[in-house]
Amino acid sequence: MRTKVTPVYQSEITPPEHRGWQLCCQLTSMIGGIVLTYWVNYAFYFYDGPVQWRFPLLFQAIFAVYVIIVTMFMPETPRWLIRHDPTPERGIEVLAKLRGLPRDHPVVMKEAKEIIEAIEIERDEEGSWLDLFKDHGISADKRVWLGIGIQFMQQMTGASSFRRVLACGDIATSPGINIVTYYAPTLFEVSLGMSQERALFFGCWVQVWYLIASFVTVSIFTTLHASKTNVSLLGSGTQLIASDDENYGLAWPLAK
Repeated sequence: MRTKVTPVYQSEITPPEHRGWQLCCQLTSMIGGIVLTYWVNYAFYFYDGPVQWRFPLLFQAIFAVYVIIVTMFMPETPRWLIRHDPTPERGIEVLAKLRGLPRDHPVVMKEAKEIIEAIEIERDEEGSWLDLFKDHGISADKRVWLGIGIQFMQQMTGASSFRRVLACGDIATSPGINIVTYYAPTLFEVSLGMSQERALFFGCWVQVWYLIASFVTVSIFTTLHASKTNVSLLGSGTQLIASDDENYGLAWPLAK
């Protein structure tokens, strides 16, 4: 839920010129959490007893409590307030505070006017969920299917496949980047024959590489000002090369 709500919240409180790199930073922070999780699990692998699994479970609760407390003090977005309040006054006040400007500043008034006009257009043209899959003269349905397709392929196209030996002796294959994220140690242990300790260790460094790669993406957006399409094509091409190379390396021990 947080990964879906946060980008929308950021887009409604952030100036347009800052939204791209802030969303990149949000993804980087998520990957940083995964890195921390892997290293905590690796550290407690060397402990015996219930603490081996009790502490990692308790440790993540600290961040959950922090998010809950901070969220209680976060304001509603100007767009939400303007849309739901009888008057736009409270939304404009929050917008002024977010921009660090007086309420009657031209920048604040201009952005507030754009939000009000956009909300009025949405109300006049508001439809049902089925309208998402209709053209309406703006290729709305194509945009929806394109978004769904990109997200689907992002999940199903991973750096490798996870091969799990079932109790009956069969090998199940499930592609997807999340497989590598969550089951890298199992993949290394089953497919490459590593010990459990070494598989956990290598899994930690896979996540570290994810974190480094996310900083590269932020740098491309902020320094080179590259288009989102070119960045996506660059990432997909690099992933294709890495996937072929890694799948060959993982399939070799199984073929022996």
